[in-house]
Formats: sequence, structure tokens, C-alpha cells
Amino acid sequence: MVLARLLSPEDFGLVAMVAVMTGILGVFRDGGLSMATVQREDITHSQVSVLFWLNTAISLGLTAIGVACSPLVAWIYGDSRLVLITCVTASNFLISGLGVQHRALATRQMMFGALASIEIIGRVLGVVVAILIAYATGSYWAILATTLVGSLVSTLGCWGVIRWLPGLPRRGTGVMPMVKFGGNMMGAAALNYVSRNADTFILGLTTSPSALGIYSRAYMLLLMPSRQILSPISSVTIPSLSRLTGEPDAFKRLFIRQAKLVTSMASLAIGFAIAAAPEVVAIVLGDQWKDAVWVFWFLSPGAFVSMTNISGSWVCATHGRPDRQRKIAMVVAPIYVVSFLIGSIWGVCGVAASYSIACVAMRHPAFVYALRGMPVSPADIWGLTIRPILLVVPMCVAGVLLSILWTPSLVVGTSVKLLMLVATGVIGVGVGWLPHPRAVINQLRKKAE
Repeated sequence: MVLARLLSPEDFGLVAMVAVMTGILGVFRDGGLSMATVQREDITHSQVSVLFWLNTAISLGLTAIGVACSPLVAWIYGDSRLVLITCVTASNFLISGLGVQHRALATRQMMFGALASIEIIGRVLGVVVAILIAYATGSYWAILATTLVGSLVSTLGCWGVIRWLPGLPRRGTGVMPMVKFGGNMMGAAALNYVSRNADTFILGLTTSPSALGIYSRAYMLLLMPSRQILSPISSVTIPSLSRLTGEPDAFKRLFIRQAKLVTSMASLAIGFAIAAAPEVVAIVLGDQWKDAVWVFWFLSPGAFVSMTNISGSWVCATHGRPDRQRKIAMVVAPIYVVSFLIGSIWGVCGVAASYSIACVAMRHPAFVYALRGMPVSPADIWGLTIRPILLVVPMCVAGVLLSILWTPSLVVGTSVKLLMLVATGVIGVGVGWLPHPRAVINQLRKKAE
């Protein structure tokens, strides 16, 4: 909120140009080896040591590649400022790569309170440093500071919490199945990254940095609520589900309980963001970002469907079948890229609309393949998802129509949309389509304990 007022859309666009190029390297930093550590039923000190050194070597190599490719990134976009931005961004690979296995061990041991504290401290320090830099210089370096400081705090914090020191790598530790598992996870992640970020790359080539900045902030702001919900619940859910793969009925019960919690909370958050898009953009970003409202609305169908993405990854990852995710991504990625190219004819809003169309069209076929022979079926996931979406659709439609036909003050508009959110929540709980808030609080409290 502060940076959006101290910096310009162009600043965010420049960083987004670099992020989409270096982000593909970032996918390989983890190597899929953190999930291999979390998912495996039994693991030895020697195996984790080998994985640690693999992560370190990969991260160091990615940093070197990022620095070496910085002139190429600047040449592609035709902006010399991107050389130094790329070099600084690439240094983050090594910083965060050194903490991958420590974070995985903390997740495996379900030390979620400690991980949450580290995350919060890193975010707060990163924001403080970024605001100071933005206030002093008004430069895009403030945006980069947020990520670098957060990664440094995260790595140091995970080392401090786990107190595990890697040994020297040795042969014969039986780590190859874990590397293969990680390779499939990494392949799926890389292809998914391409399909999800091709829009940013294409817009960087076909539009101005300011237009790209508006698109990237609208995308971030719309999906941020669901991601903030999904990430911590996933951290709790995946280790728990991994221990129930031999008990299909227990696995399905836990999955449905967790997925219902995710879809209920995320649908309300996304629905309100869509209904109150002008107010949300004005409050969080400021008046100079008002063009992001229409991008918000064109992205909204894809945002709803994206809530279900995590369900397939929960099931495949915990059952040791990331190869299915990789194969799905091999089919889906080209479709997304082509749709973005077509959408770019109509500019930023066209790309946003193409994202939603591709996301909706590919979701069910992906589930059918990923969930074959699994305890959870596509019908189970849609059964959890359709009702919350149908519940918030009237709120979204009414909110969009009000925003187009009526121009109230910020206070009045926000108040009306909040009343609509409360009414939607009350109706949802009343008809049984949403869990009662007391049940949600009790469920979250049990997880915290």
C-alpha cells in the first residue's frame, strides 16, 4: 500500500520484467527436493545432507546464470536498467537456496509456529527497509529490497530454529528416488511457471512498463487473499496427508475437511475483491492505479478456478506422483501461451481475459488425469468448490454493476460492499454452504496447537 504511493507503475513494471525472466530460474533453485524431504516417510541425516549440497550447488549455478544473462534480459526488453536489476535479483537464489532443506525439515516436523514467526519477521523487516528506500530515493530498488531482506531473514531463521548441520555428501545414501521425485516436481513447477507467467513476458514485449505494472499489481492483489489462505493451510495439510496415503478413507476425510476450509475462505475473499474492486484498488494502491479495476474483473473467473489448483497438487505430491503434474503441465503450458498471444491483440484486458478462459477450460481435464485411481475424485473437488462459488457470484455481479452505474464516495462504497459480504456469509452459513465461523476458528486453533 505504501510502495504503490511512493513509486510509479513503471517501477513495478521494470521489476516484473526481470521477475518473469529470473523466475523460471527460481523454479530450479528448490529442485523439488524440499517436497521430497517433507513427503518421504523415513529420511536419514546423510540423505538430507546430500540434498542440501545439491540445493546449494543448484542455487550457486542459478545465480551465475542469472548474472550472465542480465545483458540478454536488457536486450530483449530494450532497457539497460534491467542489467543491474537482474544481477541483484539473481543473488536471491543463493540466499534462499541455503535454507531450502532447513525449511523442509521444519515443515516435516510441523514447526508451523516457528515458520510463521520467521515469515512475519522477514516480511516486516523487508517492508520497513523497502519503505525507507522508496521514501529516500523513489526508486524501484525498494521493491527488490523487500524480497532480498525477506529471503535473508527466512534462511537465517530456519537455520536458527532447526540447528541442523549438513554432513559431507556421500554415495550410497539411497537418495536417487528422492532426486527423481524432486525432478518431476521441478519439471511440473517449471512448466506451470511458464504457463502462468507467459502473460507477463508477452505484455513486457508488447506494452509499456506502466501497463505491465498495472497488470502485475492487479493480478497480485486479486490472487493474494487466496494465496495467503492456501499457503499456511498447505504447509499443515501436506505432511498430515503424507502419513495417511495407506488409509484411503482417512486420507479422503482429511482432504475434504481441509479443502472445504480453503475453498470457503478463498471464495469469500476473492468474491469481495471482485465486488469491491474500485474500493480495494483505491485503498491498497491509490488513485494512479484505477486502470487495474478492469483487469481485476477480467481475471476474476480464473481466480475462482485457481482455488482448486492446490487440490490436485496435494493428492499427487502426497502419493508420490508428481509425474502426473509434470505431464499435465506439458499439455497445459502451450495452451496458456497461445491464449496469451491471442489475448495480447486486445492489450492488458485481453491477456487477463485469455488467462481466465484457459484456466476454466483446462481445469477439469487436468483433474480427470491427475486423480485417476486416487482416494479423491474430480467430483469430490467440484462438490467442495461449486457451492461457495455460486454463493458469491450474486455478490460479484451486484458489486460490479454498482461500481459501473454508481460512483459513491470511498467510504460509502466500501461500507456497502462490506454489508454485501456479511450478508453473503450469513446466507452461506444459514444454508450450509459455508462452515460456521466457530467451527473454522476451532479447526484453525487445533492446527495451531
